[in-house]
Amino acid sequence: MAGVSSKSRDLLLRAGAAQVLEGGLAILQSGLSVTDLASRAGLSEKTFFKTFGSKERYVDALAASLVGAARPDVQNVDHLIEDALVSSRGDIRRTVRAVCDSCFQEVGHAAATRAGIAVLALASGHKEAMGSLKHAYGVYDSIGTRAYDAVIARWGASLRAPFSAQLVAVTLTAIVQGLVLRSLADPDAVPDDLFGNVVIALLSSVIDANHGHEHIDDEAAPLAAEVMRVYKASQVDCLPDDPRKDIIDAARLELGGTRILSKYT
Repeated sequence: MAGVSSKSRDLLLRAGAAQVLEGGLAILQSGLSVTDLASRAGLSEKTFFKTFGSKERYVDALAASLVGAARPDVQNVDHLIEDALVSSRGDIRRTVRAVCDSCFQEVGHAAATRAGIAVLALASGHKEAMGSLKHAYGVYDSIGTRAYDAVIARWGASLRAPFSAQLVAVTLTAIVQGLVLRSLADPDAVPDDLFGNVVIALLSSVIDANHGHEHIDDEAAPLAAEVMRVYKASQVDCLPDDPRKDIIDAARLELGGTRILSKYT
């Protein structure tokens, strides 16, 4: 009997996850329907209540399981990098773009992406659900850190402070998910190769090929110096045609008379 209950529980939770992730506007209009859930799971409403006792307990269990049920298999990143390195003949730019293109497509089509959105939108106050989402991000960070360590090692370089492989992983996970969210709403705004190009641009800035123990500010120093030079030049260009006269006029106005300044004018 325990086995049947466990199987029913799993079927009903899977049905609920599918309904939340695929239901769209219907979820806002009518919420989770016990009838629909039972039908989708191939079970009866009686079995639903026998398994969970109440809809409230079911929703609690569903929120806790939503991210885990939709977690994608991202363990193949190591093989993906090695295959990309071989096919690109060691060209790290082509390797990065190939890996990024694959990851962008996977994240874009992954149920886990929608599950994360659903948890943040519908279950942000649910401790277990948010814990599961945090754990999922930890898994992504761990895999990403390993992947970027491998790429950086192939590049024979180090990272400029304050970046570490973990911070790069966190940053790129945020970027890819942000681009995916935008593409779901406005596909034309996000070219397929945008993520790869962004990663190349970022890595070009944070990677220190000479192992100079540099800070990211050092990479921007030439640009900053030029901007400050132009700024100072523009300030000089803004001086009045007759600065001496303007200063005397301002002083005369401030002192409220002309006698004191007459000998200077």
